[in-house]
Amino acid sequence: MFGDGCPDIICEALVNVARHAAATTCEIRLTEADGALEVKVVDDGCGLSLRATPGIGPAAMQECIRELGGRGAVTARAGGDTRVHALFPVDMAARRAL
Repeated sequence: MFGDGCPDIICEALVNVARHAAATTCEIRLTEADGALEVKVVDDGCGLSLRATPGIGPAAMQECIRELGGRGAVTARAGGDTRVHALFPVDMAARRAL
């Protein structure tokens, strides 16, 4: 269908916010444009740890996005705010079947 992996990415991002971010807010945005479903999850927490274990967390989420046919990134600004941004292709034939 369209963005089949989208719920998994959102769920993983929210679990990370709850476990690690010490955030007070988290925003989820879903938009469709140019044949893609765009997913953004942004929190105002402490950001990504520079001491994070390689291959776990952001890198694993980016790999999962790619495995689900999307492209994206997990980033953080200095001082906080982690952002998950992913684009998934929309299967228009499956969408019309809805």
